[in-house]
Amino acid sequence: MYKINSSQFNYTYRNRIHFPYSISLLVAYIKTKSIISSQFKFEKTFVFRDEKKLDQYIEECRDSDILLCSCYVWNWEITTYLAKKVKEINPNCLIVFGGPQAPLILDDFFEKYPFVDIIVHGEGELILENLLTEFLGNKDFSKVKGISTKEFTSPPQDRIKDFEGMPSPYLTNTVWDLVDKVDGFQWIVSWETNRGCPYACTFCDWGSATATTMRKWSDDRLYKEIEWFADNKIPYIDCCDANFGIYRDRDLQISKKLTEVKSRTGFPETFRTNWAKVSSEKIIPLAKELQSVDLLNAVTLSLQSLDKNTLNIIKRANLKFDTFANLTTSFKDSGIPTYTELIMGLPGETLDTFKTGLETALGDEDLGAILLYNCGLLPNAPMNYPEYREKYKLKSIRSPVFLQHSPKDDRGIQEYENILIETSSYTLDDLKQMY
Repeated sequence: MYKINSSQFNYTYRNRIHFPYSISLLVAYIKTKSIISSQFKFEKTFVFRDEKKLDQYIEECRDSDILLCSCYVWNWEITTYLAKKVKEINPNCLIVFGGPQAPLILDDFFEKYPFVDIIVHGEGELILENLLTEFLGNKDFSKVKGISTKEFTSPPQDRIKDFEGMPSPYLTNTVWDLVDKVDGFQWIVSWETNRGCPYACTFCDWGSATATTMRKWSDDRLYKEIEWFADNKIPYIDCCDANFGIYRDRDLQISKKLTEVKSRTGFPETFRTNWAKVSSEKIIPLAKELQSVDLLNAVTLSLQSLDKNTLNIIKRANLKFDTFANLTTSFKDSGIPTYTELIMGLPGETLDTFKTGLETALGDEDLGAILLYNCGLLPNAPMNYPEYREKYKLKSIRSPVFLQHSPKDDRGIQEYENILIETSSYTLDDLKQMY
C-alpha cells in the first residue's frame, strides 16, 4: 500500500483553525473509487504552522510515496520549505502542488522550485483520480489533463459539471480522519453551497473559477451538513461562496436552516460569507433571517472603485452611486448594518479619482464602514497576465502578507504577497498619498 501525506497549512485565530477542507474533498472523493483507494493510505494532513512541528512533519514523509500540498498566499513559504526538505530526505517522493497559488504561468517555476514534480491546475478531484490511476500503472503522467511538470503542460481538465458523485468531507467524517482533535482548539469549517463565479474582475482569482458557470451542491446535502456542524459543535462556518445570495430563494432557505439549527442547538456561533457582488433589496430577507439569531455581522456592498475608467479596466460593473445610496438607506431602515470595500492602487485609478471616490463613499451617511485594501497581485488573476501587466505598466513589490484577524506573535515562517505600487495611471508617491 502506498503512503500519501498532505499539507494545508493555515493560521490560528485565537483558539481556532480551519479544517483542511480542500484536501478533505480530494480524499473523500478518492475513497469512493475502491480500486484506487485500496492501494493508498492517506495520513493526517499537516495543518498547524508550529515551527516545532515542522521537523516532525518532514520526518513523517521520509517513507512517503506522495506528498499533496494545498497552496495559498498565506502558506506558500511554509509549504515550499516543507516540500524542499521532504525531497532532500526522500528523493523518490512524488510532490504535487495545487490550489490558488499554484501558477498557471510557469516562467522559471521549476528552476526555482525543482523539488516540485507536478502542478495541478484548477479543480483537483478528477485530476487526482487520474494521477493516482497513472501512478499505479506506467506513471505516464502526460496522459493526465490539467497538470504541468518540468517536461510538459497537458490540456486543461474539464470542470466538474455534476456534483452528485462528490461526497461531503463532513458527512463522511473525512475531515476528522485527517486531523487530530487538539485540546484547547476548535475547528472552523470551510463550506461551499456553490462553486464558481460569473464575474471576471481582473484583480480576482476565485480558485481559478472566475468567469465560470456556477454549480450548486444539493440542498439535501447542505441541510445535512448544517446538522453535522451543530452535532460536532462547530463554532464558525466560513462560507466559501463567491456570491452568497445570488440564488435568492435557495439561499434564503439555507439561511432559514442555519437559523433553525442555531436556535435549537446554539451552533454555529458565527456564519461568515461573501455576499453577492451585485446586491439589492432582495438580500434583506436573507440578512434579517441570519440577524435574528446573531449570525450576521454586516452585509457587504462592494465597490472597489468609484471611477468609471478604472471599473472598465478591471472589468467590473458597480451600481450607480445614487442607487447604491438608496440601497444603504434601505438596509439601514431595515436595521441591517452594511460596509463597503475600496482597493487602493487599482490600474486606471489616479490620486484625484481615488480621493473623489473615497469622499463620495464617506458622504453616504447610511453606510456603516469602509474597508480599504492593498491591490494584491495574485498569481492566476487576469491582472497578472503578462499582456495586462505590460498594457497598464504594473509594478509590484513583495510584501509581508496582510492578515487582519490572525495574531502576529505566533505565525512562524513569514508569508508574503505581491502588491501593486505603481501603474500607468499613478506613481509610487501618488499611492503614498492614497494611503
